Amino acid sequence: MNAFGGKVGPTAKSCGIGLRTLSRKMQLYKLDSKSFKTSTPKSGTD
Repeated sequence: MNAFGGKVGPTAKSCGIGLRTLSRKMQLYKLDSKSFKTSTPKSGTD
């Protein structure tokens, strides 16, 4: 999940499992995809 920035679809595909299977496993182990998302700092004027 870290390698894909919390994106469930690409993670499931790279593991060779279905999206629903990964989602069920995440529920089983109480994992939230949001906790794997990488935060990108917003560029702007400070």
